[in-house]
Amino acid sequence: MFVNPPDDMKMHWPELQGKDVEEARKVIQEECPDVHIQVLGATSPATMDYRLDRVRIIKDENNKVMMANRGFPVCSIPLSNFNLLVCSTVTTVSICLILPSKT
Repeated sequence: MFVNPPDDMKMHWPELQGKDVEEARKVIQEECPDVHIQVLGATSPATMDYRLDRVRIIKDENNKVMMANRGFPVCSIPLSNFNLLVCSTVTTVSICLILPSKT
């Protein structure tokens, strides 16, 4: 079951895209002191649980923020940052492997 977040709860930090991870962590912690902040690489495995008490920062290989969001682990990484390698559907589950582009 999904719980809708309160209307005033910040869910995404697009303004942090391209910033240093530690700088982003400080901004999020100041705005939301009660959240757990988790930093992951773009291709790191992550659970798919919906947690409003967690903010995930997805970083690139230069330790720069690609995205930061609350709730689901993936929501809006620009697809231009990735190369699609494998995509297949097994019954009702889609499985895709994406890697950061080297451009």
